[in-house]
Amino acid sequence: MARRPSTVSLSSVGSGSGLSKLTQLPPLPPLISRSSSKSLPNGSPTASRQVSINAQLELAKPGEVWDPDELFAKHTVAEVKVIQQRLHADADAKQEELRLMVGERYRDLLQASTSIISLARSSNNVVHALQEMRSVTSSIETNQGPEHLGLGQGDAHLHSLQSLAAHLKLLLDSSEHLWRLMEKKLYLHAAWLFLLSRVVHRSLLRHGADEDEDSGWQDLEIDIHEQFPLVQRQWEAISQFRSQIVHKATLSLRESALSSPEICAVLLALHLLESRPFTEALNTFLSQRTRCLATALARHKDRFANGNDSALDISSAHATSQDRRSRKTIVRDVRQKLKTVLNIISRTVGAARTVFISSSKEPPLMRRVLAHIQSPTPTTTEDLPPEVRLTSQTLLSSLPSSNHFLLLPPAIKSYKPYVDVESLSSQKEPRFSASLTEWFDNALEHVHSSITTWLSELTTVRELWDVRGWCREWLDADRDLKTSEKVSINGLVDLICRQRAVELWKTVLSSTEAAFRSRLKSALSELGEPAGQDSLDAQPTRYLLQLPPLSISPPSGPNASVPFQKYSNSLQQQIAGRTPLLQEVLDTVENRVQMLRDDLDTMHGQEEDTRALASQLVTDYRLDADALCKTLCDTLQSSLDDIETITDSSLRQILFVSRLADDLSSSAYLMTTIGCSPSTADDFRGRLKSIHDDIVQRWESHVVQMVTDDYSASITGGVDGSVSGGGRSCRPSTAIVHAILCLASHVQELGSLLDPTRVAHRAGQLLNSFTSQMLERLHGDSQLPASVKADVAQDLAVLDILLSAWGAQFTSTQSRLRQVATDLLNKADFDSVRAEVTSAVVKMQLLFGLLLPPSTSLADIRKPSGASKAGTHLAEVEYQTAVELVKPSARFGLLLVGSVPR
Repeated sequence: MARRPSTVSLSSVGSGSGLSKLTQLPPLPPLISRSSSKSLPNGSPTASRQVSINAQLELAKPGEVWDPDELFAKHTVAEVKVIQQRLHADADAKQEELRLMVGERYRDLLQASTSIISLARSSNNVVHALQEMRSVTSSIETNQGPEHLGLGQGDAHLHSLQSLAAHLKLLLDSSEHLWRLMEKKLYLHAAWLFLLSRVVHRSLLRHGADEDEDSGWQDLEIDIHEQFPLVQRQWEAISQFRSQIVHKATLSLRESALSSPEICAVLLALHLLESRPFTEALNTFLSQRTRCLATALARHKDRFANGNDSALDISSAHATSQDRRSRKTIVRDVRQKLKTVLNIISRTVGAARTVFISSSKEPPLMRRVLAHIQSPTPTTTEDLPPEVRLTSQTLLSSLPSSNHFLLLPPAIKSYKPYVDVESLSSQKEPRFSASLTEWFDNALEHVHSSITTWLSELTTVRELWDVRGWCREWLDADRDLKTSEKVSINGLVDLICRQRAVELWKTVLSSTEAAFRSRLKSALSELGEPAGQDSLDAQPTRYLLQLPPLSISPPSGPNASVPFQKYSNSLQQQIAGRTPLLQEVLDTVENRVQMLRDDLDTMHGQEEDTRALASQLVTDYRLDADALCKTLCDTLQSSLDDIETITDSSLRQILFVSRLADDLSSSAYLMTTIGCSPSTADDFRGRLKSIHDDIVQRWESHVVQMVTDDYSASITGGVDGSVSGGGRSCRPSTAIVHAILCLASHVQELGSLLDPTRVAHRAGQLLNSFTSQMLERLHGDSQLPASVKADVAQDLAVLDILLSAWGAQFTSTQSRLRQVATDLLNKADFDSVRAEVTSAVVKMQLLFGLLLPPSTSLADIRKPSGASKAGTHLAEVEYQTAVELVKPSARFGLLLVGSVPR
């Protein structure tokens, strides 16, 4: 039976690419390996058959096509199956090799190959379509135009078509040009182009290329409605630009950086598109600037919402460099915000005045622009800014493809929009001025609260005055505002600065009051503790003799003089008798008062109106300064009232309060700096002096009582030390010397040791009180033994000698003393005892020096005849330094002692 050729078996040979792809594969490897071929006998027909098959497969070329019929004709079914298996194996090997080559993107590669085939088909279709178009166009004969037109008529027809093309070109390109002009913010150009496009559209609809010619589009057998429906659709698209131009032009008025010509161009565009009266145009401009101002204020509102209204708690001299940098940043920021507001107000007023109101030299800018637009003949426009120097010809020449617009008729190229010059006559300028003045007043009222908030960030009057001075300089350099408007702005800023300065000073005064009360309480608590008796404030003499610390580090840099300045301040503090605690309490007042003084000096050193404002500020806060003085006195009085009984600790406390009251009352610096009224200053000094005198009186009573009790206990106990052998000594008793030394040591507790007059006055009063107290005790005690009476009379003689040094100041006390002494001894014996004690007292005057008046020597008192045995009095000996008394050694000369300045 004949074998039928079959393609079914061959279709299964391929691996997804079709039978035709199999013929393009490279030669297959041998079907039987060498080992298997050796096992077959050489003469076997099967072996020879396999060899022939392998030879045919190896000899097959890559491009050779395998014919299935021929394959089945030459080979048996088994051999075909072998060939099929070999082809399958080879296809699998090629697939594996392809997978190794392309990796995981095998599927993408297949999809790309499919896409390439699709693109090839599409390209072939396009080529066929182009060939068909070429054959169609080549078969059409060239149209020669209407046969009835002559040469001249052909030129007219061509001109009409060119004019029509120019109309359509302008109308079609207007949308793109309008977008471009609005992006450049050329709203006057956009409005002019919109109006010009409307004229072109109407010209097309009138079916005439030129109003001066009788021929129209219909004469050329052109119907715009039917043949060019794009004209109407294009105009509908262009007509929507009107509202967009108006909206964006209106919003552009909020930009504070616009110049006067740019503002004039925007307002003219609004007038052309909406026929707005110029009064309404000005109101639109002012309303948009009001929103611009509100936006600028709101932009910085949150930043100052959490501002700190409290003043600095320390003086600016103690502020760190970081604090100063932060303060400078805040001041610079306040200036910037104030500058933004002033710029908006100034440019708004200046631009409105330039555009709508005549000046002494020329009419307003808007009137000149309108005259230029309506001028029938071209005039010079050099005096007009380029922003408003516009004509249809210049507008068309500035557009892309402007050469096409040369074919437009003259009526369109010379188009001018209609404006009424008389609508901006000089009679309407008062209305413009009134509207501008009203807006200016409203703007100042609107920014009042914001400026107040900004200035609340300034924590010192110096910063406030710096901002105020900068504002005045900026206004002086501004050219847009009138003098009256500058005065109004200066008045507003001065009012806010005045209110803020008073607030700052009130804050300083209130903080001074709180700090003084707190520090005084802390100091009194420290002195009231048992350890407070070792404090320098309890021992002013030890503080006076203490050496201030001196920095031993070598000074360098800009702060080289700081250690020496500190050392100088320490010496001045010691000279003033201000102990550490006393200085700390006084610093709480003086540092803050110094801030007020610096502020006043800053203000008084400027121009006349600033000094007047400073005087007004002092008047405004004077009540608070008076209240501070009263509060300081009340604080001292209340701290004194809290001490009911005097003990060793409470004595230190009341003496500290007395020194504090004395320093405050005697300090003219505080009174002249704080700025209180003269009557309040006098009352302040009077109250402090009263507090000081009251404390000194209590101290004097306590000291006299304590010393008198000790003396009485010593006398009655027999501890006098005046008896030596069998006779009586001519020196004062131990009891009276101890009492007088106690009085002298207590005088040192009062401080003010460097003021001899005050110390002597207080010492004399204390000596007089002690003497009076002794006399009262002796007058009430008449049961004294005879030996004690003699000792007491001798002690009274010592007190009489000391009181005599004061002259006639304590005569009444001396009279009482001599009366009591006469009662104890007769007058002759008392005079004898006094004469004997005088020499001993003269020798001890250095110990009693604090109880003697200044520049007084007991050597002036008449001595008894035996006084020469005591030798020369110490007061009469010239003082010499130790270096001059001791003879220098040989090595000591190397130190150049003689060259050391005294």
